[in-house]
Amino acid sequence: MIWPFWSGRKLLALPGRTPAELVDYFRDTRHPVASLLVVVPLLALYEATVAGISADGRASPRNGADAWIRNLVPELGQSSTHLPPLVIIVVLTILVMPRWRDFPSRWGTLCFGLVAECLGWSLALWGLSLGWPGIVKNSGVELSWFDRAAPQFASLTPLIGAGIYEEFLFRLVALGVLNGLASLIGVGGLAGWMVAAVVSSWFFGAVHHWGPQGQQYSALLFSFRFFAGLGLCFLTRYRGFSIAVGTHFLYNLIIGLRPMFATP
Repeated sequence: MIWPFWSGRKLLALPGRTPAELVDYFRDTRHPVASLLVVVPLLALYEATVAGISADGRASPRNGADAWIRNLVPELGQSSTHLPPLVIIVVLTILVMPRWRDFPSRWGTLCFGLVAECLGWSLALWGLSLGWPGIVKNSGVELSWFDRAAPQFASLTPLIGAGIYEEFLFRLVALGVLNGLASLIGVGGLAGWMVAAVVSSWFFGAVHHWGPQGQQYSALLFSFRFFAGLGLCFLTRYRGFSIAVGTHFLYNLIIGLRPMFATP
């Protein structure tokens, strides 16, 4: 990724030094191996934290999307413990296989760029949430997960999982399936993808209010999640699944850590 700084008449670029590196970076973030680069460490952190908390006898703080996936296969019992993360890794690995010849060559640029770009998009999303009429002040968005008086690392666990499981479920699986269905009924190309993005984003916003564990319905919360879901769909299509996962994770982290640094 190119970071330009003027020094006299010379243009300095850090860490990328040529336009070719910028082109490579924008291509590499869409490579499935970049998704594995982001997903695997977050998945390991999430599962290890959940396992540690559960081992202490406390309730498992799994993310909602993770719990939904596990509830789809309750008959598997304990054998389903490792199934969801395994499915995610297997799917991403399968997507890597057709493109194993064009692996990213500039790993340093890719890693630095992923962190910087995801942080930028997450801050933009946070800014949008702050500007949404009363959404953070009155509804808290994801703050219902936290004990505001004494937030703990364990409280961040569901937010780590959200960036992985919700993106996998709504932006990779649902979006892909709906796009395929749209093509089957004759709505192909960008129009079909747009229909799929709208429908998957509607489900993304609505599902948080379903069931006994769902949040009380709020038009502000639903509309924010709907438009955030659309934005993440566009990130997945044009910037790659890796950027969507990283953005969702860092946004949740910003929201989650905010009470820890809030002043009375």
